[in-house]
Amino acid sequence: MVQKGCSIILLLASVVDYLTEEAVFDTLRQIALAAPGSVIVFEYIVADPLLTEQERRVVAEGRLRSREPFRTQFDPVDLAKRLTH
Repeated sequence: MVQKGCSIILLLASVVDYLTEEAVFDTLRQIALAAPGSVIVFEYIVADPLLTEQERRVVAEGRLRSREPFRTQFDPVDLAKRLTH
C-alpha cells in the first residue's frame, strides 16, 4: 500500500500486455494521483503495423506460448502523447 503523497518507483514487468487499454491508463492515472512524482517503468508490445515481419512472428509465437491473451499493443509515438496529457 502506498501512502498518499509519497513517491514510489514501480516496475510493471510483463503486465501491460494482458490488461485492456482502459485498465492500463486507469492504473497509471491512479498511481499518478496517489503518488505524485513517482517513476513508473513498464514494457509493452509495439503495435503490429509498426513491426517488421520477423518481429510480428516473434510476437505471434509469444501469443501462442502465453496462457493469457495479449490485450494491448501501442504505437510508441501515440503512447508518449497520451502519457504527457
